[in-house]
Amino acid sequence: MAHVLSWARFYGSLLGLQDWMITIKLDSLAPGILATTYAHPGQRQAHVLLDTIGLRHEGEPQKVVLHELLHIVTGQAHTLALQAAGSNPESRALVGFAFEDLVQRMTGWRFWPTPPKEVRTK
Repeated sequence: MAHVLSWARFYGSLLGLQDWMITIKLDSLAPGILATTYAHPGQRQAHVLLDTIGLRHEGEPQKVVLHELLHIVTGQAHTLALQAAGSNPESRALVGFAFEDLVQRMTGWRFWPTPPKEVRTK
């Protein structure tokens, strides 16, 4: 868990999330779900749930943390787009797909540095 928190601090500072209260919890999620994030921009609070087993099997688990933090950054625009879509299910689904694609593309940008190795003290 310590490495997950250090990744969140590292990427959070790059994304300007230092003044957010971000809770991260490792847990078992439904099959096929690696992570989920709930963001509350007005209160600058977010909750990130990560699948413990799924994260262990990821080739670059720090990118999963980055991906979820990017959902926080884009969350307000995502909410506004959903409001503009109204109650039309097709429009709302399209907004969801578009924002997931955006966050996935942003996660893959090559300029993201690798978090430094955590320094452990005994």
